[in-house]
Amino acid sequence: MANDLTKNPWVVDTASATAILSDWADVRSIQWIGGAIAGDEAVVQDKDGRVIWRRLAGGANQNFETEFEGRFGMPVNGLKVPTLTSGTIYIRFNRGE
Repeated sequence: MANDLTKNPWVVDTASATAILSDWADVRSIQWIGGAIAGDEAVVQDKDGRVIWRRLAGGANQNFETEFEGRFGMPVNGLKVPTLTSGTIYIRFNRGE
């Protein structure tokens, strides 16, 4: 399956060092479903490589979700997912749908 960046939330299942968003956006939540085994990792960075969200599975089939508080969520300058060893990341924005 390929990343689906056409709806809110974005569905990211393929890691890449290339930015999937190049401008500013307000992230409301990030969810990772399917850390298949202990040691699996998911990393979301801004376009400059600063880590904005990282999770490491401590066991099989773990799911993680972070909701960012505040009126606008968490403003980020671009996004990329350079590490995703298993599962799918859902990124929900404070815009549209």
